[in-house]
Amino acid sequence: GIADYLDQFEGSNWLQQLLGSASGSDNTYDYSYLMQVEHGPSLSLGSVALLDTDGGALVSATTLSSSDLFMEYGNDADFTNIGGLFDFEIRNVSPVGSSVQLVIPLHQAIPANASYRKLNPTNGWQDFVIDANNQLYSTAGEAGVCPSPGDVSYLPGLNEGHFCIELTIEDGGANDADNEVNGQIVDPGGVAVQNIPEPNVSASNNELDDTVFTSGDGEVVVLSFNITSDSTDAQIHELTINASGSINETTDIGNVSLYRDANNNGIAEDSERIATGNYLSDNGELTFSLSQPYQLTMGDTNFLVTYQF
Repeated sequence: GIADYLDQFEGSNWLQQLLGSASGSDNTYDYSYLMQVEHGPSLSLGSVALLDTDGGALVSATTLSSSDLFMEYGNDADFTNIGGLFDFEIRNVSPVGSSVQLVIPLHQAIPANASYRKLNPTNGWQDFVIDANNQLYSTAGEAGVCPSPGDVSYLPGLNEGHFCIELTIEDGGANDADNEVNGQIVDPGGVAVQNIPEPNVSASNNELDDTVFTSGDGEVVVLSFNITSDSTDAQIHELTINASGSINETTDIGNVSLYRDANNNGIAEDSERIATGNYLSDNGELTFSLSQPYQLTMGDTNFLVTYQF
């Protein structure tokens, strides 16, 4: 799919990611980035990459958005692509139905919790399927420089900070977009991370029946409050109380305890205590550091704070 006068490399097992002029925000990559398949099969541009004026396997966002695949399936709504979409075909797979190793040098290091997402003409956006004949590997390498397919430095999975990916793809397998055992593998895809919405968390006080406390009362509830979350992805690691008023927290108050009021009865029960501490200065701060993060549920979670008078 690359005109001979633009193809700088002998051998059909190499494929350039970008050939055109560096113009526009999508086309700022080094032209020397080369994809490489093991010896025997050959690499060529995929159908979407053939539409790109830059002429390489790395598809610009503009070209992807005008393709028939995009028109049918749109953006990968739950994921953010990192480093672009690679559209290529592996031909002359022998024996037919076998697996082939391919190396892709990345322009950006693999982030934490990354996936390899594919745009399948039948199923739309999906994760790269891992099984006995299909695998993902990565190695550190460096920008634009990667070991050859099959090198022992490749480690299983997509590892944070690595610049090189090795795909093992089966002809006609779950990751072959043409869904045929025909000696040809089609694979538009790229690295992505899942979008996790930021939880919305708020706190509110609950009114107490008794707000007058005197020395000798022992342990009493002085504060009741709710923490409300719209997600199950929020955790409490620390909680800080700021004290103010006429009493001296360091002499008039003993232990301070934090309770998760699981049964919402407003009573501090020993089984519900999750942290304790003491004020170190009058009108100061007391920070509860939880030994284990408390996982919030959706909706209200009730807490109690007690002082020892």
